Amino acid sequence: MKAPFVMMAMLETTHGGWSPLVWLVVFAAACGVALWIRAIGRGDSRTGGASQKPFLSGNDLADPEDARVAASNMYWGFTHALRVYYRRVMAFHSGSLADSILWFLVVLAMLLLAGRVA
Repeated sequence: MKAPFVMMAMLETTHGGWSPLVWLVVFAAACGVALWIRAIGRGDSRTGGASQKPFLSGNDLADPEDARVAASNMYWGFTHALRVYYRRVMAFHSGSLADSILWFLVVLAMLLLAGRVA
């Protein structure tokens, strides 16, 4: 009889890449490495004061709101590339969550009916 660890490595599946026992061992090893890295870290780190502030190249912020990035800036390239689409869609957009849910249900019903017909 073969040892269990030898049998584990010999598991074969229909897809060839999924072996739950191997993935469990890999996950356990990754957790072990993460815990080891955490354990060798310094335990004498300071808490409170300047050590808790974000490092912004040595610059102090007068207002914490200055550190925020607006969504309009973050997604500018995406919205700029799709500006023609957004102009058309915004004409129908009411801003009401109830309207969005209604449209979702209407489209879902149409897809279910199309699937039943086909």
